[in-house]
Amino acid sequence: MQNVGDTLKFIRKSKGLTQKEACTEALSRSNYQKIENNKIVPSMDRFIQILLNFNMTLQEFEFVKRGFTPSAKENILYLYSKILTSSETDILADVISKCDDYLKEQPTDIFISDVKASLEGILIAEREHDFKLARQKVAYIWDRLSKSDELFWNDIMILRNIFFIFENETAQHIVNRLIVQLKKYRYLYPTLSIEISLHINRATYLILDEKYELSLHYIEKSIKISKQNHYFLQYCMAIAKKGIVLYKLGEKQAGKEFMQRALRVAKVLEDENILKGIKGEINYFLQDDIEQLSLDESAKINL
Repeated sequence: MQNVGDTLKFIRKSKGLTQKEACTEALSRSNYQKIENNKIVPSMDRFIQILLNFNMTLQEFEFVKRGFTPSAKENILYLYSKILTSSETDILADVISKCDDYLKEQPTDIFISDVKASLEGILIAEREHDFKLARQKVAYIWDRLSKSDELFWNDIMILRNIFFIFENETAQHIVNRLIVQLKKYRYLYPTLSIEISLHINRATYLILDEKYELSLHYIEKSIKISKQNHYFLQYCMAIAKKGIVLYKLGEKQAGKEFMQRALRVAKVLEDENILKGIKGEINYFLQDDIEQLSLDESAKINL
């Protein structure tokens, strides 16, 4: 790992800038030269000004400083952000293992502890279907965050993965707060895929409450945003859910067609986790009608 001065010199030369061009009004060339030569350490204000002059964030600077290699924490957060469904149990277990390794070295990192607890709660809900036990794993997270005036990005990342574990009223409250906060971050992070997932999961709760028309409203929102932004996996999950709701509403043929389309898209995308998740949802919500679904060969769903 390089030190601060060497990294600044590497970035400046890579951008083809002179030391004078790298300086700001608040920093003389001689002082900047001393920083590059590791003779003085810049104040945080001046350091941020230098990075702004390089069009670079502090996070990117640290990444470059490590030789374009993610830290152990960044690797965990990257994997955590890529989890799409709770059915990806092997991935969940792998990230939990990485959290354990990290926490041996950094036992006071609250955020990674929250990440680990959230993944353990998800695994319990997915493998054992014991939502009471799963809630016991993650309840402390919401107890803490529910008292916060603002939810920041890491809070959003945690809550968007665990809200479904809570009882309906609490889950809906969490989703409403997340939707509001996501709008504040839309220019900083890719929030749309998270918003889609929240709408889809909100729809799931409404299906469980037999509020099918309202559920369909949020599913249609998900489909619209997915199509407009080419989020094919989310689109796949949304049309599967639409098929389930239409079937519940008595529009059985239309429901079959949407479910079949979702399965075809998942197969085309060659995403076994999404395919498994869709089949699992159809089995769960339409378990009393599986035989009927398989009777019509023209719209057969091979589960």
